[in-house]
Amino acid sequence: MRPQDVYILISSCASTPIGRNLSFAFLQEKWVSYFSVVQKGSLLVRIVSDICSGFDDESSYYKVERFLRDHTTDDTQRPFEQILEALQQSIRWKIRTEEDVKRWAEEYLQSNAQVVS
Repeated sequence: MRPQDVYILISSCASTPIGRNLSFAFLQEKWVSYFSVVQKGSLLVRIVSDICSGFDDESSYYKVERFLRDHTTDDTQRPFEQILEALQQSIRWKIRTEEDVKRWAEEYLQSNAQVVS
């Protein structure tokens, strides 16, 4: 399998919440295989980033952090740090906006329900 095919397959799978969790579990289990196919470079980082970018809770963050810490090389240190920084930003954004979004959705649904009635 060509490295770019691995990337396309994994990115597609990781584009949904269920697929993201499955892809991350598969990445953990098959890291040696991933690494041997894509080796160094941006493709490996893109695969890891695509899998991890949709996580937005602290539990997932700590799982990703432990995994990346154990698999960091000189070439991946800064990109992996950036992945973790992006995850932290997503978590902070979710915490900061979650209640406002819920409140807006409830108000929107109530106002539209009145229009339909």
